[in-house]
Amino acid sequence: PMITVFADHVGVEQLNVADTICEIVRDNAVLISQVPETFFRTFINAIQIYGRKARWLRFFEVFLEINGVPFKRNQNLILRLVVEDFDNLVDLECDYTESKHLPRSDPRYGMTMLDLMHDGDHRLKVNSLVKYHFSSINL
Repeated sequence: PMITVFADHVGVEQLNVADTICEIVRDNAVLISQVPETFFRTFINAIQIYGRKARWLRFFEVFLEINGVPFKRNQNLILRLVVEDFDNLVDLECDYTESKHLPRSDPRYGMTMLDLMHDGDHRLKVNSLVKYHFSSINL
């Protein structure tokens, strides 16, 4: 499908490709059923390359069900892709005290979830580690 054209722009600053794609395909059985694995891998790769952004993890949610009905093909596919690199993609603890997911120069390095929340990380629009943690749990 032509939607893969949008995926070519993943990672471009100030261009919210993930949310745009989600709104295009939301509850559209025809589009959701045609999405190839390579398309999903684009967003897995974005997390690995550009860092943990909640919107890229939340992106997968729209492909997991159609009008509230689970879509097994995509559930199995996305689960397999996430499990392949689980430690790098999923954040179940939100503990960045000795994290390999942040450079030491990042001011959030060394913080726990409570530290991050006290510091207002959850209010960040794009790069919130707390929101990424919640998206990990929700997925």
